[in-house]
Amino acid sequence: GVTIKLMTAKDTTKINDATAASSVTTGIATNRTDAGLSIGYANGPLSVMFANHTYKNQDTFAATFNGDTQTKASVLGASYDLGVAKLMAMTTSSKSSQQGTQFYTYKGTQLGVQAPIGANVTSFGTYGTGKSDTTSGTRGYDHKAYQFGAAYNLTKRTNAYAAMGNEVAKLVSTGKEVTIKQTVIGLRHSF
Repeated sequence: GVTIKLMTAKDTTKINDATAASSVTTGIATNRTDAGLSIGYANGPLSVMFANHTYKNQDTFAATFNGDTQTKASVLGASYDLGVAKLMAMTTSSKSSQQGTQFYTYKGTQLGVQAPIGANVTSFGTYGTGKSDTTSGTRGYDHKAYQFGAAYNLTKRTNAYAAMGNEVAKLVSTGKEVTIKQTVIGLRHSF
């Protein structure tokens, strides 16, 4: 019941353009690396998954700036199928830094439920909250979001789906809010 996945990637870009090269101290402008790991466990109605990802980008510019950035993100999720409905929960966090100094963090949680309606329709709903902070460690935004939707099985391998979502990000220092509303309609076929 245990599944382990590992991922690594590397990208080195050399700058040959005369204008760009004039601001670069070496012939290598960017040196990017990615590394990821996930561990999953599934047994009967229970499924649990943990994943971690690290992205590093080393940009060498003129002596006035060296843009070494790093982002780390992790997620822990679980679901339990009761038969009449599947319950889901997830927590996630990410942190970004530049030259070793943190400039952004995010933590969030999400709860969801998925339930069949008849033989061909599956409905779902989720609700989540999160908090993001800025360079100085000052509270940035409080996030609240929800989604709901349904999928209809046209055949064994094809379904149509529709979903609506709403997110509100509130800037803690001023109380001002930004609202994002999204609607999606699609057709999915599994080969």
